[in-house]
Amino acid sequence: MKIIKVEKICSFFIVFGVYLILLTPFIVDIKNFFPYVAPKTIYFLGLTEIIFTSWLILAIFSPKYRPNFNCLLLCLILYLFSLTISTVFGTNPSFSFWSKFERMTGLLTHIHLFLFFLTLSSFFKDEGSWSRLFFFSAILASILSLWLLFLLATDIEALKQTFGGLTLGNSSFLATHLLFNLFLAIYLFFENKYKVFSFLCFIIIFFGLAFSEGRAAFLSSLGGLILLFILYLVFSQNRKYHLLGIFLLIFYSSFALLLFLLALNPESFVGQQLVKLMTKARYTVWDISIKAFKEKPLFGWGPENFDIPFQKYFTPVLFLPEYGGEPMFDRAHNIIFDTLVTGGIFGLLTYLFIFISASSILWFRYFKRKINFWKASIFFCMLIAYFIQNLTVFDMISSYILFFLVLAFISKEEVEKESSPSKSFVFSKTLCSLFIIILFLFCFSKFVISPYRSSRLVINALLPVYNNKVRIYQEIFNLSPCGEAQIQWYLARNLLENPRASREEIEFLIERLEKIANKNPFDLFTHIRLGELYGLYARKFDNTKIYLAEETLTKTTETFPRHPFSYWSLIEVKLLQ
Repeated sequence: MKIIKVEKICSFFIVFGVYLILLTPFIVDIKNFFPYVAPKTIYFLGLTEIIFTSWLILAIFSPKYRPNFNCLLLCLILYLFSLTISTVFGTNPSFSFWSKFERMTGLLTHIHLFLFFLTLSSFFKDEGSWSRLFFFSAILASILSLWLLFLLATDIEALKQTFGGLTLGNSSFLATHLLFNLFLAIYLFFENKYKVFSFLCFIIIFFGLAFSEGRAAFLSSLGGLILLFILYLVFSQNRKYHLLGIFLLIFYSSFALLLFLLALNPESFVGQQLVKLMTKARYTVWDISIKAFKEKPLFGWGPENFDIPFQKYFTPVLFLPEYGGEPMFDRAHNIIFDTLVTGGIFGLLTYLFIFISASSILWFRYFKRKINFWKASIFFCMLIAYFIQNLTVFDMISSYILFFLVLAFISKEEVEKESSPSKSFVFSKTLCSLFIIILFLFCFSKFVISPYRSSRLVINALLPVYNNKVRIYQEIFNLSPCGEAQIQWYLARNLLENPRASREEIEFLIERLEKIANKNPFDLFTHIRLGELYGLYARKFDNTKIYLAEETLTKTTETFPRHPFSYWSLIEVKLLQ
């Protein structure tokens, strides 16, 4: 009776929690630092810890909820292990783990994504549960699509304020979210009794994706749909269709390979078209990525550390109009180069093995007649389309959630037998559950509540109100190390632009920046802000600090001789002298 009660409570938390997680794209909090990013990720982290804790207790009491080992689970474990090694031995381990509020895709988030995968693949066993999850996600995507189409039709200025991304904050992030749901709607149409609603969702999402500014996601989706049709012909029982399908598949694969090779050359026709869409900056950033990879080829610079080698190998041509005039990149905007730089060759291989193992499961199960053609081909084409579009963009939490949701569904397909019963005593199970709950409370406080409070306090610290500002600064950094370097960069810039900056504030931030600069000698903007604060302090309170400003910025120009930002700050100091 006790076990049944525990199972009901934990199952409720898991099911309700997963549906709430699917609402992540709609989470926005304007009182947070980076309101379109940080609240979503913190929301996901908190709910994931709740559902994982519930599943862990379930797995202790009931063997049927325990995970079954398969090749996809192994690949995800290896990928997470590779990320961990890259974090530990990377350039900035703390930043690799916590990331910054602008991205929040560090090791901490990837650990939670793995826990999300583990919970879903072990708990949801029947097709009905998965169909309901997919249908709910497709409905949410349809709402976003209708919202986007309405704004486009009425030409409302609000769309421009979110860069065409609605509640996701960026058109590329929105388009990737719609890409997944487009294929989920197709799957529901062929596998679900609600065919009319599924088809309606597909049409709405398709037009939403077509009119979004996420060109890479839309073109990849079209390519995925064409591939799905070709695979349908390949596996047709009609011999003529079968032969036509084989011919089209060979032509399609060859054409796609040719496009890929031509796209690597900016002087080719395909490369020139990409330049018109993306500017020449992407090719320059990819060249920098190759140099960075060669310097640290095995495990890379560490997750989230792309901007460090980017600053080291910076080229000033990025300021030119034909390069977009954008000199700051913290991503290569290409999943291959991004992973090579931050995770090295081991990171890239383990990442690719995830796609290979997921595709292998689908087709092995199909050829063994365990699943039908539509399930195997639709999810295979979805993974292909998702990978292709990631050659020009990058993931955020909303796309990661759907990616790991799909992986959990595919992993579930390989399960054929239940785990063997446990012989442990009820007392030991209760004791373990109590320990898990205590651990959950600690993690929830450390990884969810503290970063959330810190994020909200940053907004207060940036407001032009001067009551106990130093106390707010201290509380921010005592709460969580999440994004501390970026926060201090913004706080320092705020002081530099505000004539009412107090002596205590400047001294506090100088002390903080000195510590970070000593730990991270290749963090360009930390050193620049430190030099600028020395200059500000010299202007307002003690002119002897001007020599510290000159020394700091001169050293920065020597460390980053090709980056003009440090020279500009040094020029200001020289003029001040």
